[in-house]
Amino acid sequence: MNDRPVDDKAFYKPIDMEKPTLIKDLGMMYARPVSTKKLRYGLFKCECGKTFKRSFASIKAGNTQSCGCYRKKHPSGFKHGLINTRLYSIWREIKRRCYNKNEEAYVNYGARGITVCDKWKDDFKSFYDWAILNEYSDDLQIDRRENDGNYEPTNCRFVKNYVNHQKYKTHL
Repeated sequence: MNDRPVDDKAFYKPIDMEKPTLIKDLGMMYARPVSTKKLRYGLFKCECGKTFKRSFASIKAGNTQSCGCYRKKHPSGFKHGLINTRLYSIWREIKRRCYNKNEEAYVNYGARGITVCDKWKDDFKSFYDWAILNEYSDDLQIDRRENDGNYEPTNCRFVKNYVNHQKYKTHL
């Protein structure tokens, strides 16, 4: 199993940076010469003082938080080493279901008001610790005890696929 306990000091804490400051709106532009779609770009100022060009969409989505200076100082990115594990995928997917309106499953989760508790929403380490203490293994699935309840420690458990499937059939 890849999801083994890891020293707390090794877990990545999200960077706490201000959003870059818009200096000038550059208007609609193609990202590359071969691009077929124009995006709105701006000239932004980073916390470090450098200016850089990015699409407004990248800044708004939070995909760009610096001119690249943070990545140069912290090249390893996420330090917990669990991004490519099944447990990280489960955590990422429950957030997508609840918050991404473009996700196919959103209609069955987020649109119904189902959310992820604050303790887990922005902290994979918290979710990871709970999962390990609650006997997570790669052959189990996350399950909400109350179908209309949120993803939170008191309402979640790990079960075999057939248990989740039987529960789904009773709600049709």
